[in-house]
Order: sequence, then C-alpha cells, then structure tokens
Amino acid sequence: MIRIQLDEVTRAELQSLRHSAPSPKVRDRLEMVLLSVAGWSPPRIASFLACDPQTVRKVLHGFQLRGPDSLTPRKPGPAPDPARRDHLTGRLRDLLTEERTWTSAQLAEALHPHGIDIGSRQVRRYLRLLKAGYRRTASTLEHKQDPARCSSRSNTTRSPNGAIHPRESYERPWSWGSTPTAASSTRKVINNYGRLLRQGEKVQRFMEAVAHGAYGGRQAVGGSDQPMDHAVPQRRHHLRRRSLPHPAGIFLQRLVTLVMLAIERSPLFRTLP
Repeated sequence: MIRIQLDEVTRAELQSLRHSAPSPKVRDRLEMVLLSVAGWSPPRIASFLACDPQTVRKVLHGFQLRGPDSLTPRKPGPAPDPARRDHLTGRLRDLLTEERTWTSAQLAEALHPHGIDIGSRQVRRYLRLLKAGYRRTASTLEHKQDPARCSSRSNTTRSPNGAIHPRESYERPWSWGSTPTAASSTRKVINNYGRLLRQGEKVQRFMEAVAHGAYGGRQAVGGSDQPMDHAVPQRRHHLRRRSLPHPAGIFLQRLVTLVMLAIERSPLFRTLP
C-alpha cells in the first residue's frame, strides 16, 4: 500500500494550497494526498472520491517523485524555449523597424532565410508578445478619390436592372407591376362593396335573431315571461361568438349604402369593360 509521509513545511504548503486551489482537479489530487497521509488505502480513497484506484496510485506516485508540483496538470506540448523565443522576437523587431508595411504572411516569409519556419498564425502570437498591432496605413481616403469620377457619379443614378442613367432624365420603370389606373381602382372598390354587402346581410340576420330572443333571454309571450333557450339552441353559441353591438350594425348598413350610391354616380362606373 502506498502511503505518503509529510514534513511540517510540506504539510503547511498543502494546507495553504487547499484553500487556494485554482481548479477542481487540483483540489481532488490534494485530497488524495491528504487522505493517504491519514492512512487511507488507494481503493478506499477511490471509493470515497468516486474515481478509479489506478488514478489514485498515479497521483500518489507523482507526488513522491515531484512533490507538490505534481498536483498541477502539465501544459500540453513541448516545454518553453526562451532562447528560440528571444531570437525570433529579435528578428521580428528588426523587420518591423524597416520603412514599409508588413502582413503576417509576409513576415513569415521574411523569417525563412534566418532558419525560422513558422506560419502566419504563430507570427501573430509573437507580435502580441511584442505588443505590436495593426493600424491603417493612412487616416484618410483622399488618395483613393478621383474628383472627376466623384462628380460624374453624383449626376447619375442606377436603375433596378443595373443600367446607369443621368439623374435628371431617369424615371423609375414599372417593370415589376402595372401602372395603377382609374378603372382598376374602381374595380377594387366594387369588389370591396360586395364584401361589405355580405357583412351587412350577416348583421341583418343577427338583428333579427336578437329580436326573436336567440340569446336565451326572456321575451313576453301571451302576457308571461318564458325562457327562449329552447327556441334556437343550435344557433345560440354561434351567434354569441359573432355578435356585434346594435349601433355598429346600423353604422355598417349606412356605410354600405353610401358607398353604393357613390359608385353608381361616379362616371368611372359607366366606363368599366
């Protein structure tokens, strides 16, 4: 059975790390070590922390070899190479001092003759180490503006089909639809009149049903009040859902009449095909 022995200095270091562990994985590994110091076996620790016993053994062996540094996971990839980093950043600094502009791909190509084979993505990483960034080569676009072309563009416009016309002589074509005429507008009014007339007929039927007590109310019949639920039971709920107030029905009937009179007196009504 693997059992860890700690001196006072290491024990104090682990106790301080216990309250400032950066990640749950580090806290779990620290707990494995402390439980092993308390005399727990790897299977018992694994059962308590819900992990595999081999994981506990690997953590304990690593702690015996490297000490508290083994509790922190290693970063993937090769170890840092300070000499190569200093050499590369120095070459980049020399290239950036030249009187020209660079892109990351151009910098990567310029480093090849010096035995440095990296891509543009790695070049951008090293540029961030140097705190170097990108900026515009000019703060204005005057060098791209041609006064003659700008004046000609201000006097022209582009139609929907891509053709360029002078602004003063250009008219929008009606290729996406027909030009509205008086006949088409009148025809729409007549179609709407038919719809309004059908709504007026529905209102009239509704008024007649109300007059006959279709709502299940009481109506005086033969000098006595009788419930009218049995009169039209199949229409009661239907009329209740589609009912309108009485003043609204009168207004709709008068509106349909006025629209019909205006259409009949209009000269456009006689010129329809």
